Amino acid sequence: ITGGDSSGAIFEAHGPDSGTIEFGDERIVYSGLEPITDTTLATTRTLGFNDNPQTITIRDDGDPNNNMIVIDSTEAEFVTMDISALTSIIINGGSADDVILVDSLDNGFTASLTINGGGGNDRITVGSSLTLGAGSIDLTAETIEVNGSISAKDVTLTAVASDTTQVTTAGGVVDRMAGISIGSGITATGSISVNASVVRDIDLGNSLVDLVLGAGTAIRSEASVAVGDGAQ
Repeated sequence: ITGGDSSGAIFEAHGPDSGTIEFGDERIVYSGLEPITDTTLATTRTLGFNDNPQTITIRDDGDPNNNMIVIDSTEAEFVTMDISALTSIIINGGSADDVILVDSLDNGFTASLTINGGGGNDRITVGSSLTLGAGSIDLTAETIEVNGSISAKDVTLTAVASDTTQVTTAGGVVDRMAGISIGSGITATGSISVNASVVRDIDLGNSLVDLVLGAGTAIRSEASVAVGDGAQ
């Protein structure tokens, strides 16, 4: 995809080589497509992924100074994109259990980065140091690991695990755990928000006795934030 500019682009991956791409009023439906290169000067990009379990990786394309990054997935064609005009990028996971990895980015990356794990039990890992300048970072998943330092305007880390529908039987009660691990420094010129929580929706009625006197397995609801020695 070359030429022109657009205020926003929306990528939806339906399968390993199929999906849709929208630029304003223009919509592209593709199937059997090879990896995508987008050199339009879009200021915002939103990428949505299908409901199969997958690993999504946000990384540099190999040249740290050419204003290009790659969004890759085990369930979708990878997208190489020009970030010259980019101010915001949003990654939305599907309903399954996803692993989302943020690796080293191009030195020119100063856009705001938002990652939503979606449904399922998702993990987001920041594996390399990120310097976003005036850009902010907002991560939401059941588990968040910060292994590389983060420097940005605003930093928001939200780990939340919840019952998506009301649980009415003892057999439907499962562990819900949300956790944030910060192993490296976080610097923000604006605000830093770190929050982990568990939201339960359980109404067992008389089945509560069955849960307590059943197999003897403890049901856990746990939210935690751990800050390592390397974090500041």
